[in-house]
Amino acid sequence: MKRNRKMSLEEFDNLRRKVHVSNNINPVEDLPTKKKRVLTGKRYLERTSELFIQQDLRQRCCPAECLMKFAFDVILAIRTTFWAMVTMDQNKIIHQHRQHQVSEERCILNGVLVCSECWRVVHGVSRSRYYEQKSAKSPSVDGRTGMKYGHKRASEANNFLEDLATKQGEKLPHKAKVMLPTCVTQKNAYEEYVQSHKQPFCFRHFQRIWKERFPEMMASERTSFTECKECSMIRQLKAQKLSKDQRLLLDKQKQAHLLVARIAREKYYKHAKKATENRARYLSLIIDNMDQSKTSLPRFGTYHKGDANLTRMHHHVTGVLAHGHPNSFVFTWTDKFGTDSNITINCLLQVLEEVSEEKTLPPVLYLQADNSAKDNKNFILMGFLAFLVKRKIFRKIKLSFLMVGHTHEDVDQMFSRISQHLTGKSIPTLPVLQELMKASYHPTPIVSHLEGAWDYRQLSLESRISMQGHSSPHVFRFKEVAGEVVMSYKEWPYKSAPYKDVVVTELAMGFERDPVPITHVSEKGSRVIMAMRGDLRKWRDGGKVTDEEVEWWKQHLEEEGQMSHPTQPLASSFNHHRIPTQDFVNPPSLDNLRQHVRNLTKESNVKMVKRR
Repeated sequence: MKRNRKMSLEEFDNLRRKVHVSNNINPVEDLPTKKKRVLTGKRYLERTSELFIQQDLRQRCCPAECLMKFAFDVILAIRTTFWAMVTMDQNKIIHQHRQHQVSEERCILNGVLVCSECWRVVHGVSRSRYYEQKSAKSPSVDGRTGMKYGHKRASEANNFLEDLATKQGEKLPHKAKVMLPTCVTQKNAYEEYVQSHKQPFCFRHFQRIWKERFPEMMASERTSFTECKECSMIRQLKAQKLSKDQRLLLDKQKQAHLLVARIAREKYYKHAKKATENRARYLSLIIDNMDQSKTSLPRFGTYHKGDANLTRMHHHVTGVLAHGHPNSFVFTWTDKFGTDSNITINCLLQVLEEVSEEKTLPPVLYLQADNSAKDNKNFILMGFLAFLVKRKIFRKIKLSFLMVGHTHEDVDQMFSRISQHLTGKSIPTLPVLQELMKASYHPTPIVSHLEGAWDYRQLSLESRISMQGHSSPHVFRFKEVAGEVVMSYKEWPYKSAPYKDVVVTELAMGFERDPVPITHVSEKGSRVIMAMRGDLRKWRDGGKVTDEEVEWWKQHLEEEGQMSHPTQPLASSFNHHRIPTQDFVNPPSLDNLRQHVRNLTKESNVKMVKRR
C-alpha cells in the first residue's frame, strides 16, 4: 500500500476535529494507566480517520472479500485500540497474530475466519511493517524434524549480548547480577551491535531482547564496588560537550581499554578450560576474599536499637575454585591473623593437598589472584611460587591478575550465592554459618576454619631478599632454566608481547627452611576478643542468643585467644610433579597402508556394454 502524501497544517487541524467528532467508541480509557497517552499524534489521527478507513476498504483483500464482513464502527474500534498502543506493544500484537494463525494465510479476527491481508488492513498496518515483523520474529521450522529455529537476526543479537555479558561483565559478589563497566551503557552497546551487524534490530527491540534473555545483566553508571579509574574518566568525559573528533577519539580509547580487560579475562577462561579438559597436566585455581559484613557474628534478621553498640566478631571468608574438580573451598578466619600473604599461602597449601593424588600434583599451575598488594601481589607470594618450582612440585606456574576494577569472576559468583543465602537469616554461631555456606552453592564447598597457620611471611623477611617494580605487570611465569628459577613477566597477556626475565633463585631459597607456626594473636584480634567477652551477657539478656550459644561463644573465644598448631601441610611435604603419560595409539597395519596406496594409484576404466 502506498504511503499518502504529507498533510498540511490546515488539513491536520481539520482531521483532528473530525476524528474527535466521529470516534464515538473510545476503548483507550480501558487501557492500563501507564499505557494511556494523549491521543493527538499524527499517525494515530491519520489511521483512525474516516477518510483513511474508507480508502483502505476499497482494496480487495482476497477472492472471498473478507473485508466486507466487518462494519465501519467495528474497524474503527479495532484501529483506535491498536493505534493507542506504543510501538513496542503494537509489534507484540502483530507477533501474537502471526503465532496463532489458523494457517499461513488464514486467521481469526473478532470470531470470524478471515485472510491475513484482511487482518492487516483492518488494523491499518502497512504491508512493509507487517512482513518485516514476520521475518524478524517468526521461527523457521525444519520440514524433516519439525523443530523450530529462531531467526538469524534474533540469534545474532542474542550471541552479541551473551558475548558482552561473558567478556565484559563483572559477576558481583553480593547479588546474582552481572555488571557492565560503568563506561558501557545500553546505548553504547547498541551502537557497537549496529556497527558489527548488517541487519540490526531497532533499539527498542534490542532492549526487549536484553530484558527478556539477559535480565541479570546491568548497565549502570554507579557501582558499590571499586570502579575502574579509566572507566570513570571515560564516563565523565562523555558527559561533557565534546567535538565530533574528540568523541571519536574517546570512543577509540574506550574500545582499547575494554579490549585489554577482555583479553585478560579470555586468557583466564582459556586456563580454566585447559585444566578442566586435562587434569593430569594442568591445575587452574582462583583465590579471593569475600569482603562483606554479613559474616560478622552473631548476626540476626532483626535488631533492636540497643544492639547497634554490641560487639560482633568478623569472620573473614576466603574462597578457592579448582576448575575441573568436584568441590569448591571456603575458609573462615578471624582477626587473630593479620591480613597478609600468610592467609593466601596457607589456604593454597590446603587446597593443593585436597586436589593432589598422594601429595603429587600436575606439572603446570595456573593461579588467578586478586590485584591486592598486601595479600597477593608481593614478593612473599612470588618467592613462595618460585620455591614450588625450585622444589619441582610444579614445572611451571603462571600467576595472573585481572585489570583493576574488572576483577570480579566466578569465585565472586560463589560469594554472591553465599551472600544471598545468608540474607535475612539468624546466624548466632560459626557452625550455623558454615552449614548455610555449604547449602548455598553447587558444587558443595568444603568449609573449614583456620585455627593455626604457618608463618611463611616471616621466613621470607628473614632472607633479606626483596623485589621491586612488580606492581605494574599483570602476568608472571615461573620456570626453572639451567638450574635457575626464572620469573618472566609482561604487562598484559598479549600473544605478541614478549616476556622480560629476571632470576629469582635467591628469593626462592629464602623458603628452603620449614616455617614455624604463627604464635602471637594480632593486636586487633585481642581487642575484639576482649570486647566480645564483655558483650556476651548483653547479647543473652537481650534474648538474641541462648545459654547454650553463650557457652559455645565462651569456648570459641578461648580458642581464638591462642594459636593452634596448623593443620595445613608444609610445602616441603609435597612430591615432585606428575609426569603425564601419553596415550599410546597402536600404529596402523602395514598391509592396510599398502592397500590404501594401491587405491590411490588405481586407474578406473569406464566402458559401454550391452545388457543381456
